[in-house]
Amino acid sequence: ANPLAGVAAQIKEMRRALAIWRFATVGAVAAACALALIWIGGIESPLNPNLPAERYVAMLQNKSGETGFVVTMDMNEKQFAIRPVSAKTPPSKSYELWCIMPESKMAMTVGLVGTEAYAMMDLPAQLSREELEKGVELAISLEPKGGARSGKSMGPIMFAGLLVKQTP
Repeated sequence: ANPLAGVAAQIKEMRRALAIWRFATVGAVAAACALALIWIGGIESPLNPNLPAERYVAMLQNKSGETGFVVTMDMNEKQFAIRPVSAKTPPSKSYELWCIMPESKMAMTVGLVGTEAYAMMDLPAQLSREELEKGVELAISLEPKGGARSGKSMGPIMFAGLLVKQTP
């Protein structure tokens, strides 16, 4: 028997196995690249509907025109981002953020606002796209420490501004 025939058969089998592994590797790399593109958001897919950003912004200013807070709102995420600019909370008082609906002029509390750092707050359930199109105003009142206990503002409005849609 030819001893080289066995070696040739082993080499042939190794080449066939190597071709299968190469094909599997190329397939895995292609799948990983496709998932990365979907994850990054470059391709629309059922996993990532890639909703267009629907953001609003309000510059909340005092009567002198100084900006105390900048509020951005993401309608898709249903959240406000509040960034203090120049506002300082007086001792034993609290600032409270309110949404004022355009037609009813009803004010809904969003929550207490600090002046030390950026904060996130959930949108009130009543804040809809229809209301935003009519023009929702945001206001920050000065309340007793802990905020308005009755659910209605008791203190003066210190900062106010209109939510306007950001353009892309």
